[in-house]
Amino acid sequence: MLSKGRALASALIVASAVTLPAAAADEPKVLRVCADPDNLPFSNSRSEGFENKIAEVIARDLGMTLDYYWWPHQRDWFATRWAPARAMS
Repeated sequence: MLSKGRALASALIVASAVTLPAAAADEPKVLRVCADPDNLPFSNSRSEGFENKIAEVIARDLGMTLDYYWWPHQRDWFATRWAPARAMS
């Protein structure tokens, strides 16, 4: 006997399997990735980081094109966080 949680999960999987292929046919095949444009060795805007390479492999295996949304994660941490705190003490 399935618990209520497992029954619900099974129903969602079946519903997804039925509806996703129809919806996927209409959508463009683009893998969108959020990355830092200047954070080597992880990522950069020239696709030289290892996270860039991982995203390229995943997009290629899925048959999708890769599109980046560049988001600088930590900019001027020293100037905005540490230095003002030290100046106030």
